[in-house]
Amino acid sequence: MKRTVSIGTITLKSNQELNFLREAGKLCARTHDHLTSIIRPGISLLELDAEAEKFIIENGGTPCFKGYMGFPNTVCTSVNDSVVHGKPTDYQLKNGDIVTLDLGATVHGFHGDTAKTHIIGAVSPEIQKFVRTGYEALFKGIEQARAGNHVNDISNAVSSFINQHGYGIVREYVGHGIGKELHEAPQVGNTFSPQAGAELAPGMVICIEPILTMTKESEVMVVNEWNVNTRNGALACHWEHVVAITNNDPEILTLRDEEKL
Repeated sequence: MKRTVSIGTITLKSNQELNFLREAGKLCARTHDHLTSIIRPGISLLELDAEAEKFIIENGGTPCFKGYMGFPNTVCTSVNDSVVHGKPTDYQLKNGDIVTLDLGATVHGFHGDTAKTHIIGAVSPEIQKFVRTGYEALFKGIEQARAGNHVNDISNAVSSFINQHGYGIVREYVGHGIGKELHEAPQVGNTFSPQAGAELAPGMVICIEPILTMTKESEVMVVNEWNVNTRNGALACHWEHVVAITNNDPEILTLRDEEKL
């Protein structure tokens, strides 16, 4: 989840804080695994939201989106041309939809935040490629999340990959640091910047989250208090992982079972 918020200085996490963030990230990943096991044509967005809330609470966490800046639910459910912040309704998913589930959980006062775009039933090869490109762009960014690199090494890797495939990039919403607060410094954009940005260092924990549209030029608009959609009706997808900067490879704290080798 992202909203326009004021974020301060970058904080480096202690080993104990990293352990809490690992627990929060793992719970978010497990929640996604659970939702993946039940999502299907005919299930409603509110049913998915209720399942996520129940799962998070039963496994020792607190849904951190619920009540955040007034958001009334546990999961942002963004369907088709919805970009971010989709408020769950009784809409029942149907064959051919794509839907992003963006969720967060708090454990020991530390947050996890992760998003996955699901394909419901059968879609065209073009839509499959679009959704896959968003996922691959996420990992292009993660590859650059190394100590000594800079924030905009991540942004530039994401934007280069998306541009290479001819899709649009949503500029208005970006990744961010995470810890005791859901949104912390630094901001992690998805568009090219000639500036380096903050240097990455061990102990930094960030959310990397490419958000792209199927057409190159797609403005976005707020359609109600929460839902943000593409103005031209173009499909949108959104992927997000929490990543810890280490002395070695990036550590993905929200890695789902389906992603593990």
